[in-house]
Parts: sequence; C-alpha cells; structure tokens
Amino acid sequence: MRSPSLQRALSSLAVISVLALLASFGNQLWLWKHGIGRPSIAPRYAMLQPILPAEKVLGYLSDDPLSGEAGATRLLAAQYAVAPHVLAYGAKLHSRHVIADLAQPERLPGLCRQHGLVPVASFANGVALLANPESR
Repeated sequence: MRSPSLQRALSSLAVISVLALLASFGNQLWLWKHGIGRPSIAPRYAMLQPILPAEKVLGYLSDDPLSGEAGATRLLAAQYAVAPHVLAYGAKLHSRHVIADLAQPERLPGLCRQHGLVPVASFANGVALLANPESR
C-alpha cells in the first residue's frame, strides 16, 4: 500500500501532466489558427503579387478543367493568394487583366491566341498575368 504523501505526489504529477498536455495542444491550435506552421500556398503566386493591377476583379483561366478536383483546387489556391482581388473564371468577363494558372506552362501561347489575350508577365511555374486588349 502506498503512503498518502506518495498518493498525493502521484495525483499532483498526473494533474500537472494533463495540464501540460492541454497547454501544449492549446498552443499548437493557436499557432495553426494564425497560420504559423501551415504550409503556404502563396509561393506559387509570389512573383505575381507586386505586379497585380489595381482593379478588384480579375479574369482567371487554367488548363485544368474547373469541374475536376485539380482545377477547382488550383482556382481556390489562386483566389486565396491574390485576395482581396476577386477571380472570375473565364476571359470574356470584361476584365482588363486575366491570371493564367497552368499545369503545363507550354500551353500559354495557345491559351492567349484562343482568348485574344496578350502576356504581361509569365513565370516558369505556369502562372502568368495577361491583358485583354479589347477591354478598357
């Protein structure tokens, strides 16, 4: 049989361990909620940030169909990265500028011809800023 002082010490140790575990969990939750330790999706769009135009609504095109998981994920990642700008899917939305986000960057010239767009800046990772010369 354990002595009462040993029982109290073990009980205190158990309580301290549980409190330490809860505190650690709370700290991790706070860090996660504030974006610390989460992988950032912004690096793909980092080069685009300094050249984004002032207009709030930008067109968006991709070579991944929006109906597929990859296309939808790509659009959501781009929207998150360029906020507070709003991305409107398609180039025919009277947007002066369009963001292209391509899984296969070599498709950019064909995409520009197809939609009558002109490249403003394009990057090796498949992200490009395009201008719509017909929209003023």
